[in-house]
Amino acid sequence: MLYLAIAQKTRNIIESPFFQKMEGFLGTPLGAVFFLSLPIFFALSPLFWNSIFFHEDTFFHGYPAFSFFQKSIEVGDSFLWNPNNFSGFPSFSSMAFGFFSPLNQLIFRLFSLFDAYILIIFINFIFSAYLTAYFLRLHGVGVWGAYIGGLVYVFSQWRIINDHSIVAVVPLVPLLFVALWKAYSGSWRWLFFGGLGGGAILLAGHYHYVIEGFIAVGISSFWIAWAHRDFGWRKIFYPVKCFCVISILAFLIGSIIFIPAYVSLESSARSGGTSFSSGGIMPMDAIQLLSPYIEFGSSFGRFLPGPGEQKYIGVLPLFLVIIGFSLRKGTRFVRFFSYFLLGSLGAAMAYSPIAAFLHFLPGLSFLNYNQRWMFVAYFGAAVIAGFGFDRFFSGEFAGRIRRTWRIFFLSGLFVWGGIFLGWVASFVFGKRLLAFGIRYFDIHYYRTSLFFPLEHYHQYIERIFNLGRQVFDILNPKVFFVFSFFLISMWIVRVFIRSSDREVFKPLFVVIIAANFIFVFFFFHVYLPRSEFFLPSKTVEFLRTRENGRILPFLPGQSEFFRLSTPYRKPVPPELSYAFGKELLQANTNLYFGVSSIDYFDQLMSRRMSRIIAALGASHPTVGTSLTSEDKRLEEKVKILSTRKNLLNFSGTRYIISAYPFDNMKFPKIFETVILPPYNIPIAIYENKEARPRFYFADSVETIHENEEAAFEKLKTIPEEGLSIFIECSSGEIPKFVSSTNSRATPVESQVIGFQPKSQIPNKSKIINSKLQINPCPDKLIVDGKGEIEVKTKKNTLSILKTSSETPQFLVFSENNLPGWKAYVDGVETPIYTVGSVYMGIIVPEGEHEIEFEFTYKTIVEEFGNMMKKKVGFLF
Repeated sequence: MLYLAIAQKTRNIIESPFFQKMEGFLGTPLGAVFFLSLPIFFALSPLFWNSIFFHEDTFFHGYPAFSFFQKSIEVGDSFLWNPNNFSGFPSFSSMAFGFFSPLNQLIFRLFSLFDAYILIIFINFIFSAYLTAYFLRLHGVGVWGAYIGGLVYVFSQWRIINDHSIVAVVPLVPLLFVALWKAYSGSWRWLFFGGLGGGAILLAGHYHYVIEGFIAVGISSFWIAWAHRDFGWRKIFYPVKCFCVISILAFLIGSIIFIPAYVSLESSARSGGTSFSSGGIMPMDAIQLLSPYIEFGSSFGRFLPGPGEQKYIGVLPLFLVIIGFSLRKGTRFVRFFSYFLLGSLGAAMAYSPIAAFLHFLPGLSFLNYNQRWMFVAYFGAAVIAGFGFDRFFSGEFAGRIRRTWRIFFLSGLFVWGGIFLGWVASFVFGKRLLAFGIRYFDIHYYRTSLFFPLEHYHQYIERIFNLGRQVFDILNPKVFFVFSFFLISMWIVRVFIRSSDREVFKPLFVVIIAANFIFVFFFFHVYLPRSEFFLPSKTVEFLRTRENGRILPFLPGQSEFFRLSTPYRKPVPPELSYAFGKELLQANTNLYFGVSSIDYFDQLMSRRMSRIIAALGASHPTVGTSLTSEDKRLEEKVKILSTRKNLLNFSGTRYIISAYPFDNMKFPKIFETVILPPYNIPIAIYENKEARPRFYFADSVETIHENEEAAFEKLKTIPEEGLSIFIECSSGEIPKFVSSTNSRATPVESQVIGFQPKSQIPNKSKIINSKLQINPCPDKLIVDGKGEIEVKTKKNTLSILKTSSETPQFLVFSENNLPGWKAYVDGVETPIYTVGSVYMGIIVPEGEHEIEFEFTYKTIVEEFGNMMKKKVGFLF
């Protein structure tokens, strides 16, 4: 009776003139965009009002980067160099932010940080959904099937919606397929549209996903050629040619970011590629197709708190994918995308031979996360779901649909029955299971721990156990809505099978699918009120009253002590977790408040500086022996950092922010606060008064031959007292002091003294300039460090100083010596030497001079050119 009432109501609606007009409007581009945007908007609605994503990568990587980007634009400064982290780094080059993206440039200039962030995500998702629907329409799929395909593709990416750089790549695969197909069909302008759009995505998106998208569509172009081989040999490779044209144009545009990314890559831990990761999706992950909150991760801690890699695409869409896949015979288009889906899943599997083969191809060694191929697989699933919708309503396969429904329903009942039993067991045997887990830890694992008080470990185990209960709790809204839509979806399919009036089910299917996505994914991410974000912490307010200097957040959230010392018996509210990170100024959060930090979080950070911050207990080093991860007690780590005061001094680290006590004799405590009642966690700031300034004259200079590892070993022995340094120089290269203030020297005179007028600098890098030095490398340079330095201008990419000294001096600029920098003395270029393994330094003659350090994109391109010359010279 319920069905009859619903069917009659639906019949009245679809026969109304309004519905007929709406369906016609849906078939237009504007209508498709409008209706696709509605469920996306509702699912994102918390973010359009007063909330933001709470996620580690977003908070400590995405938001800080765009905060720096937007602030730089607002004050008219350059975003090419970030001086406030890691002693300076070209953050734009990491290909994780998209600072050069035209869309990002426009939106972040017009809107506030969070409005711009969510608006760009919204635009990318609508564009992705529309292109997917348009591609399905090009291949004869109906309006409703195309609409469902667009929704499935977008919502299948919901896990990564918080990651701006990955969302930027979501439109890539449908765009390339549409452009390739339209170009192959004779519309030449789509070669331009595809290349231009692909190039814009390259400027904005995560390089892993970009490369995987191009690989997937490139392989597909060969299939299109083979599938249409009947057209003759002249046209058989036409799709491949079209793809090559689109790719060349896209990568030419993308070279704007690829060039600096490659230059940064050469000095990073990833210069030789990355090791192959055997991780990926597993057979047991199939359970997530029906319940997205159960994850079989590599560790118990990862298994419970978060959703992990998403496999859930909704119940009806999954059923439609199975229908479409089972009916692929006789349809070349669907048969190909079935193979496309299987191939992508094969690449995403753990221990995948496909992913391993691609990883070991030249230039692809950084593709080391198999599960990221799911991004490509989702498009194949969306195409098959749209096609399956049309086949489902064609009325030609009633018997197969009935059998498929029965198997699908019984499989779902089996999974949900197990979840229900787990829920019941957690209440009936919960105390016994918890007691067993605690006892098992005490016997088998406590002896391998850091021997904190047992109650800390027991409380942590209890917290994990309570999180695990929520995964099976049917009354938990997350689980309840997923289960409800499983029952609703199976019921509507069952009624459809028995019905003779099937047209009324099309809008019902669409409504159920859209509601399934909205209600399930509404709870998928954790949100934080915007009001919590920019409120300065107590430590920030105090630091603003003190002399400038870099901070070091000591062991911020990485140690076992941090995970266990706070007895959370329930999941930590996100605002409390963020408050702790903000008080400690964890990696990159300092950018919100204009504080300089030695810490940083970026996969392309330089190896040299990474070794230093690893030794100092920073949170995310990529190279070096990390004090954070050493198997030592907390008290030992505190003592070890105290013995490395010389590194703190040299790096200009003036303040240590720590939840753990330090020796007040060596590092006086200058501030303390207690946060997060009732947990009452003490946070203190300790001062390192001997920290070196950003600019100074060295009081002694020693030279060594250029060697990365040897330079770091020598840095570890640098004295705590004074301003002594060492510099690296190649064999046959010598920094030569010349007592001359003549800025109008002729080119010949300039080569003799080692300087060149700025107006006559050839298009060469500092490596070429160093060949002007003709004497062998000496043991020492004679300086006394006496003189005056006045900072006239200090911007992100430009520092102008006025110096005065009675004798030649060596000026140290305590920011990383990375490609892109040039230095000038009175407008004359001078070589930059690497100081203490990481920083910049130049020779300054006696007298008064104007010194300029400048970081430019042009210099990066010059360095890239020299790198290519070296590689070509090596080959030939």
